[in-house]
Amino acid sequence: TNADDEYICEACHENYCECHDCYNTVRTDSEYRDDDGNPICADCDEHYSDCNDCGDRHNEANLTYIEHAEAYTCDTCLPENYDRCNHCREYVHEDDSISLASGGVVCSDCRDAGSYTRCATCEELFHDDDTRHDEATDDYYCISCYAEIQRTNANAIQCYSYKPEWEYHLT
Repeated sequence: TNADDEYICEACHENYCECHDCYNTVRTDSEYRDDDGNPICADCDEHYSDCNDCGDRHNEANLTYIEHAEAYTCDTCLPENYDRCNHCREYVHEDDSISLASGGVVCSDCRDAGSYTRCATCEELFHDDDTRHDEATDDYYCISCYAEIQRTNANAIQCYSYKPEWEYHLT
């Protein structure tokens, strides 16, 4: 019998095969195919979608929904085209991700939320915990650029709240 519980005669039997997913009987020339090109029934086809990146058809169990792109991507395209945001842990397309100086990436939503700042000197993006504010210039600097500015300005007159970093010398 086929998927509609119709009996198939011996002469027509060669035009039918099993659905690759649920093993119901389907026509060999079925328009519905799985990701390997095997025929599937219409019911099983409801669980298949196209990958937004490569365009191949995959079972939804093998697809990941990317919220930023509002689309599905397959397990092959996911590591090739997407990175996880270090802050919110959502997948973001590599073209839309912003690289951090410490490695990793953030999405534009997390960057715009105010937790990340560009260093005024090296212009790399840093988490706010890894930046320092210079009251004299009202700019933000990464720790290494800030330390360099402090070394070069060591002899300059500092503001009241300035706290020099201690340097220990062994004698």
